[in-house]
Amino acid sequence: MIRTLHRALVLFILASPAFCIDLEVSSRIDNLYWNPGRLDTPAGQTFQGTDWFWNVQGSISQDLADGFQFKGGVEIDPILRWRAYSELGFNLENLSLKFTPFLGVFNSDQKWFNPGMEAQVEYTWPGLMFLRGGFLTTFAPVAKTGDYYLSSQSAALGFLVQNGIITLNVEDKSATFRVNDTLTTVDESTKYWVDTEMFLKNFPLRWAILTGFQITNRDYISTTEDSTPVYSALLGGRLSWDFDSGTSIFVQAESAIFNYGLGSTTMSLPASVPVLDATAGMRFHW
Repeated sequence: MIRTLHRALVLFILASPAFCIDLEVSSRIDNLYWNPGRLDTPAGQTFQGTDWFWNVQGSISQDLADGFQFKGGVEIDPILRWRAYSELGFNLENLSLKFTPFLGVFNSDQKWFNPGMEAQVEYTWPGLMFLRGGFLTTFAPVAKTGDYYLSSQSAALGFLVQNGIITLNVEDKSATFRVNDTLTTVDESTKYWVDTEMFLKNFPLRWAILTGFQITNRDYISTTEDSTPVYSALLGGRLSWDFDSGTSIFVQAESAIFNYGLGSTTMSLPASVPVLDATAGMRFHW
């Protein structure tokens, strides 16, 4: 059944009269999160800013018909790990809906594939504001070694001002892994931030100021529960440049100007080590 639907979707894309494709490739580097391989030891509870995360990910999208889009790709996140997804989007006047079946891939040795669903809805008051919300979840329970559960919720409220967009955002993510019969780990992050984007009419450069606060936590659950939260104040920016109608580049970086650990966290962060989260990428349209 799934194979039949996949073939039908491919044929529909190839037969679409508006055969325009958008390709996006990006890379991310950060040391804001705990290393997934850390254990419940003094070293595993010490935040030193040395757990560097790096990825390369990409997506391809196409407008299939008026108000109907397809997007597929691979996303790699320090909390939600590896996911391959296929997204269908619908635009209905001021309302947009997105449904994204995905597979968690190769995130544990015992479970190579873990199915899930992501959904998002957005409503826009033209020229004034927009409201957006979404969730992500996997379906399988955490019952035996190698099982894991992914979860995310997000919301955004944006205001359109002259030559700018101000967006208030909140996002909560978690990943629960059954490491063995006596240990379960839970990686979590909760981020609140304000995205102030500015632009000029008929000018290819857009820029933004980012201010936020994030709580990054890892729980070790066995006979007891040890939590290692790190509280970080973030400040950063974003630049994007449209070279022409078909190519644009973007760079975004946030730096933690303040970090503080609670619970079982031991802070051992040298003053010379920056804590940051940076992404750079390109978009192509043809």
